[in-house]
Amino acid sequence: MAHPTRATHIVGGELDLQHQSGDTYRLTLNLYFDDINGNANALDQDLTVGLFSKRTNQLLQAVFLPLISDSFVAYTNPECEASSLRTRKLVYTRLVELPAATYADTQGYYAAVERCCRNGTINNIESPGDAAQVFYLEFPPVVRNGQVLRNSTPRIFPPLSDYACKDELFYFDFGGEDTDGDSLVYELATPLNGSTDINNTKPDVPTAAPYQPIRWLPGYSTATQILGSPALTIDRHTGRLQVRPSQLGLFVFSIKCSEYRQGVKLGEVRRDFQLKVLNCPPNQTPSLSARLPDQSRAYVPGRDTLRLEPGPNRCLPLRFTDPDAASRLTLSLHPVNFRGPLPTFTLKQGTVRAPGAPDTLASTLCFAECIDTGGKVFLLDVIVADNGCSLPRRDTVQVAFISRSPPNAVPELRTTATTPLRAKPGEVVSFDVFARDAEQDALTLTLQGRDFDAKAVGAELTTTPIGQELRGRFRWLVPCPVAGKRRFEFLFIGVATPCDRVQADTLVVAVEIDETNAPPQLTTTADATRPLVVRPDQVLRFSLTGTDADQDAVTLALTGQGFSPQALGARLSQEAGTGTTRGEFVWTVPCLPAATEPYVFTFTASSRACDSTQRTSLSIPIRIDLHNEAPVLTATVSSTTPLRVRVGQVVSFDVLATDPDNHPLELRMRGNGFSAPDVGAQFTLEPGVQKLGGHFRWQVPCPAPGQTRYAFTFTASDLPCGTSGVTELVVTLQVDDPNTAPVLSSSLFTAAAPITLLPGTTLEAPVTGRDAEGNPLTLTARGVGFDLAAAGMQFSARTTGGEATGTFRWTPGCGLTLGQEYAVVFALQEGACSPQPQEQIVRFAVANPELTAFEPPNIFTPNHDNRNDFFELPTLPPDYCAQRFASIKVFNRWGKQVYESGSRSFRWDGGGLPAGVYFYLIRYTNQRQYKGYVTIAH
Repeated sequence: MAHPTRATHIVGGELDLQHQSGDTYRLTLNLYFDDINGNANALDQDLTVGLFSKRTNQLLQAVFLPLISDSFVAYTNPECEASSLRTRKLVYTRLVELPAATYADTQGYYAAVERCCRNGTINNIESPGDAAQVFYLEFPPVVRNGQVLRNSTPRIFPPLSDYACKDELFYFDFGGEDTDGDSLVYELATPLNGSTDINNTKPDVPTAAPYQPIRWLPGYSTATQILGSPALTIDRHTGRLQVRPSQLGLFVFSIKCSEYRQGVKLGEVRRDFQLKVLNCPPNQTPSLSARLPDQSRAYVPGRDTLRLEPGPNRCLPLRFTDPDAASRLTLSLHPVNFRGPLPTFTLKQGTVRAPGAPDTLASTLCFAECIDTGGKVFLLDVIVADNGCSLPRRDTVQVAFISRSPPNAVPELRTTATTPLRAKPGEVVSFDVFARDAEQDALTLTLQGRDFDAKAVGAELTTTPIGQELRGRFRWLVPCPVAGKRRFEFLFIGVATPCDRVQADTLVVAVEIDETNAPPQLTTTADATRPLVVRPDQVLRFSLTGTDADQDAVTLALTGQGFSPQALGARLSQEAGTGTTRGEFVWTVPCLPAATEPYVFTFTASSRACDSTQRTSLSIPIRIDLHNEAPVLTATVSSTTPLRVRVGQVVSFDVLATDPDNHPLELRMRGNGFSAPDVGAQFTLEPGVQKLGGHFRWQVPCPAPGQTRYAFTFTASDLPCGTSGVTELVVTLQVDDPNTAPVLSSSLFTAAAPITLLPGTTLEAPVTGRDAEGNPLTLTARGVGFDLAAAGMQFSARTTGGEATGTFRWTPGCGLTLGQEYAVVFALQEGACSPQPQEQIVRFAVANPELTAFEPPNIFTPNHDNRNDFFELPTLPPDYCAQRFASIKVFNRWGKQVYESGSRSFRWDGGGLPAGVYFYLIRYTNQRQYKGYVTIAH
């Protein structure tokens, strides 16, 4: 899809392809965006890269790259930042698959992204605002000559944000790196324009090559992309850019970096970029001088060579300054013809010609003792740089020097081993090797095998610093010889690296493998008497021990002569140790047919050393004894004489069966001539095997007619391997049933008949029943021709064993007929085999209060002699139902009331009144009245 919007923004950029794993690569586009003059709407959120075949220009993949990063490109010196120059770095990336089936063409492939447009302010090409850019790289096939070819494109030249100053030398390191170690070659190239323009700024898919280049303005070309003296150049091997521009403006340029492996070109990466040239304030070059050590004469490059011997005087005095005011100077080093450690400055940076600052700075370049040129002359550029813009000015003094490091002794090795060592397979060989260095240089101690891999045969070396020595603990579990090799020479190497020079000492310890092997020994804790005699169900257990003098692993095995021990339940467990294995034989003897010959168990101890197996066997015959004795049966009661019991009695006793041969037992009970369960007899077994108990319990019932003796037979039988043994025990019980009539008693039975009771009053009396034999009793009461409750009568009873207690309660209601009689039958029934019930009849009657005699006293003497001091009427007609005492009033003979009480139990002491006759009036609640007189006599 075309984008006609004009979008000038591109500073430059490059593609990058890095291998990840397998067929997976990461494809990245770095696009540099003009943040000052660029169109902000042209900042894309995604771009599309096309992957093409170089042979056919066929599009193989279109890869969508999302924007993942947006950052500013930094200046070399931030203090030199120009407000007219600010560049963004936009990063677009995605993982991409390059399968061998697709990318195997020997001519290789290329990737391209097309985007318009470049900055309109560029000064060295035609119509810069309409010019586009092709981001381009080439990469090889992923397979070459049938072999996988893994390659990552070079990551070149850090992005450039600095500007150049007119008529000042500008330099910048565009050198890159290659993760595969390929050789890189740099050259200038003409930027590619491609097919996009202001009417098609961002195609959905880029077009295939060839791509049109940009058009240079007159005077400019691929070789002269920025005018100057010199014009823009790039070092073919280092990638260092250099130009002294003679024109102001903004100039686009392009660099091509090609990668080679073993002289064959693999691919290339292009980067387009821009350099802005400004008028800059004048800046003078700083100066640097050096003085020979311990001399007043200056060091003269090209004539003098420093000769540095071991000792303290290995420093070169330096002085550096700058004509410019407030100039900050920095010292640095650049080795010319060598790699390795560099000397150090005592002062690396400072400011001159500023308030409080000196005009000249002094420093010292000191060479460490470890720097050794091996007799060669090393060249070292000592550089002073100022902080001028856009790039610092520099002065360089090239120092030639020959340096010799101090002598150093080779480390020494010693061991605690005595050689040659002899060991058997499976043994552990262990000893120490000590390394010491006279100069106390750092040491390493390593292990190798002569003509074999020490690690592959299991040899280990663990190192630990011990004082001024390095101890190595050697440990080797000796294996079996392989391919006849029985002598192993272990090489110990002690290495010190003073000043990065390797100094080593070696020590050889030989170990010879001894293959001689003795057979194992087999012992047992089984009884020495043969054959062993066992009984069925017996658990036979004994131990076996197999030992090997050579400390070889021992295994135990069990077999039978003509039978399988495992099929008969015999088991042999074992626990292995070093050179010793302990086993336990366990056999629960089964029930097997009688045999005249014993069972022969064979135990074998085996040890294996390398390819040789040694065995020792031990046979143990075992005979099974099938003899059986009958069980023994006992009881906690006599089995010789009958046990006399009574009806209702609970009889219990225990029966115990034991077997002399410890066989499992069965214990049963039965009745002789009757069914024990039918008469309620219970026999409960108590769990056991060689001992089996039972508990007998029987609540004696009424005997059947004509039967008073019950014989219970207990049978114990064992379950042996063979003929079962049986034992019987008979316990006889004689049932006695004497019975006397129960006794029914109560105070009701002796009272005069009938027993009368006023309505509204209550009678309560106990009734009891007793049975001498303790038979269960039932005590009841019933009315003759009436319901007890209707007459106000209640009866409740409870029974405990041979005794019953009851309570009779009667409260005649006011509605009952006065004088009415009631007959109540009290009955006592016993739960005996031949019961004798008892009854008592008691008559009750409702009393008539009208017939109650009332004879009140007619005189009392209140003289305090405690004799007849009060007037009281204890024989008042009774209270019942609606007839209740209401009051008594006493009057004198003139009719005046002198006393009154509402209590029927009143007591009048005369109230101190004079002697004489007084009249009283008694009232009841049913309007009944009683009148009379009483005399007070003194």
